[in-house]
Amino acid sequence: DFFVWGQSNPTIKNCIFWGNRKGVEVSSIEGNTATVSYSDVEGGYPGTGNINQDPLFANAADPNGPDNLFSTTDDGLALQNFSPAINSSNPTTSLPINDITNRIRIGIFDMGAYEFSTCATLASGLWNDPMIWSCGHVPTATDDVIISNANTIVIPAGIFSVHSITLNGTIIYDPGSNLEMVPL
Repeated sequence: DFFVWGQSNPTIKNCIFWGNRKGVEVSSIEGNTATVSYSDVEGGYPGTGNINQDPLFANAADPNGPDNLFSTTDDGLALQNFSPAINSSNPTTSLPINDITNRIRIGIFDMGAYEFSTCATLASGLWNDPMIWSCGHVPTATDDVIISNANTIVIPAGIFSVHSITLNGTIIYDPGSNLEMVPL
């Protein structure tokens, strides 16, 4: 919940307000208002780029995750695959380059504190084609990769680095290609 009070008229960008027990995500008194943009606000809120869709948190009932520490990659408020908040923030934003878990934000950032880090295959194709990945970009050393649904991924010449990989499909290596696993 975000409450505007007193003499403030805050500007809010690239945030998620969802699941408040009171049912009102952004509210104000005394005529003050918040300018909200590129944010996911349950119940909706006027502003450029705002959405009103379930952000698909990993586990909102356990916000700090199984390790009971906030700002780690297992946090329950991290985004799940196909969240509408992925790649939905202001495309010209100048947010910090890392998210709350220190994962690098790339391309169009995700709404909220957590940058989505799992890239799953949507189709068979070349590894370096961003259109075959659910994350909308070619996986990098901070991404976990899932090759699923019997998809066949061809790794062309070059070096590609990822954090981890789950393989339910097929990887074909072209001559001169290399897939590296990089610890975070």
